[in-house]
Amino acid sequence: MLNIDLDLDKNEIILENGESWLTILPKCGAILNKWLFNTVEIIDGYESTEDFVQNCENKGFRSVKLSPYVCRIQKAGYQLNGVEYPIGKYKLNGLSIHGLLYNVPFTVKDSFIGSKGATVILSHHYNGNDAGYPFLYELEVSYTLDKNNRLTITTKFTNKSGETIPVADGWHPYFKIGEKVDDLIMQLNTNEMVVFDETLIPTGALTPYEKFKGPKHIENTELDNCFVVANIQDPVVGTFINEDARLKIEISNIENYPYFQIYTPPHRQSIAFENLSAPPDAFNNKMGLKMLEPNETVEFTCAYKVSKL
Repeated sequence: MLNIDLDLDKNEIILENGESWLTILPKCGAILNKWLFNTVEIIDGYESTEDFVQNCENKGFRSVKLSPYVCRIQKAGYQLNGVEYPIGKYKLNGLSIHGLLYNVPFTVKDSFIGSKGATVILSHHYNGNDAGYPFLYELEVSYTLDKNNRLTITTKFTNKSGETIPVADGWHPYFKIGEKVDDLIMQLNTNEMVVFDETLIPTGALTPYEKFKGPKHIENTELDNCFVVANIQDPVVGTFINEDARLKIEISNIENYPYFQIYTPPHRQSIAFENLSAPPDAFNNKMGLKMLEPNETVEFTCAYKVSKL
């Protein structure tokens, strides 16, 4: 049975269907923080709201929304129409990383159970308070859990400024099944990898990559790389299988996510799979960058499905 529980005093929204039990934290960037499938935890999240507030950056920005840019921007800035924009939020080694909304509060706009599943819609109005992105916009995020353990996430970005603005979007969830990602079987819908320099900024080149074209154990593979979706007609862009747990996770690009990035953290207890509308540093290299006219809206949709083998 589908159900929605809004406990905003505890900063929790729970979606459930009998097999899946999901927790969303609206005041913490509207992140998907937990997903229990029967008794198996699928998402590597935070222990509490306090843990998120104190340790979001230290724990690798788990699950956060990437907006209005994704991943990294070199030299923490970019140029638009001849104007230099220095971005002031979180920096790592001189680079701006992971956008401006990763830890902002969202408000609940609506919640309902309909033909597609249990849905909650959250929104945030960005007021241009960072000098590197002084453009107003509204971000609306909807989560829909269906009876088949498929979670569909749609992000609606609306330009509320009076000028054309650059936009990139993504998510940063860490998935886990079992103790080590080394034991997972992974399959990727890609033929090409974005070439990075030593600071993980794209050089503009692509290189062939087919290591996981077919299902293969991750073993000791280390990744912090961006890939191009090969077959855009096949929505499934990444698959993880744990044979011991008899579980499979499928990650899909439904709309406007033609790239994805994968990161294997040193602890190797989870793996980040990021649906992206553009690769890192898109504000500078223009790869996949969208330019939105005043009052124009663009939607980005991905989905995660958990099933038994």
